[in-house]
Amino acid sequence: MRVFTSATAPHRRHTSSRRGRPSTNERSSSNSSTAPLVLEEETTSDTTASGRSDAVLDLEREKTRLESFEAYVLVSILTASASFTILSEVTAPDSSSLSQLATVATVFISGLSAIAGLHATIVFSLCVLYGKTALGLYRDVQYAQFVKDTAPQRIRAFNSFSTSLLLFALQVELLLCEKAPPAFQGVAILVAMATTGALVWDWHSILQAAQRIFVPHEIEKMQ
Repeated sequence: MRVFTSATAPHRRHTSSRRGRPSTNERSSSNSSTAPLVLEEETTSDTTASGRSDAVLDLEREKTRLESFEAYVLVSILTASASFTILSEVTAPDSSSLSQLATVATVFISGLSAIAGLHATIVFSLCVLYGKTALGLYRDVQYAQFVKDTAPQRIRAFNSFSTSLLLFALQVELLLCEKAPPAFQGVAILVAMATTGALVWDWHSILQAAQRIFVPHEIEKMQ
């Protein structure tokens, strides 16, 4: 037993030393063949553990998509704050009944515009916040599911965004009618109606042109 132990012990030490210090050929072969396998296994295990998807997301495109949400946030903040300022500063006039009617309409429209802008700001801000958080934590599967699940909320937020902008335009035109002298109020109403019609027409044309962007690829190929 002693002879067998002494004979095998150096052999074990020699094997462990060879394992601890691989030769040059072993290093090159391990770097060329073993390392990619190890990295692939680690990636697979990380995918299962952390929720990554096999299909790698295009981070630049997803970043651009989230930045487009930030544009909605910026414009909604501007319209909401401007509408709230008009709402807090408007006063009831002592002149004609037409000015009083314009003032009441301004108060009502300003409140709706501020609320709609606030709704759009909150929804798009939260989408940007949690979307970037998911991408930063390599939660690609959760990010894709989050974008899919929050699509109805973003649609409603876009409707609020559009409503806030349109109501803000109406506020400016109502203020034009309210502040105009009584002799020019008829002209102010005509100008307001013409500018509103042109604004709505261009708005509708751009939305119609942008609908093709959101058509799925399968449907677009069929067309």
